[in-house]
Amino acid sequence: MDLKYAAADAKWVVHLDVDALRQSAVVQKAYKSARTASGSAKHLDKVRDLLGMDPRKPARVMAYGKDTDKQHGVFSSMRRESEAPAGKGREGARP
Repeated sequence: MDLKYAAADAKWVVHLDVDALRQSAVVQKAYKSARTASGSAKHLDKVRDLLGMDPRKPARVMAYGKDTDKQHGVFSSMRRESEAPAGKGREGARP
C-alpha cells in the first residue's frame, strides 16, 4: 500500500489487496459459484460502473477519510501493474 494516494490528513485508511483476497479458498469458491449464476456478469458490470474498477481484473483498493462522516469518504482503486490510480476517485462515496 502506498500512502501517497491518501490525503496527508486522513484520519482513517482501509486497504484491500483484491488479488490476495481472490486467491483465498473462500473467495475462489464464491467466485466459481457466482460465475455460473444467472446474471452474474450483469451484476459485476454494475459493481464496475459504481466503483470505477472491475473486480474481475487485478487491482488494489483504498478508501480513506478526513473524518468519520460517511459522505466524506474517498474510494480509489489501483492497477497492480503500475500502482497508479485505475478507477475514478469517488469523493463522497460511502466506504
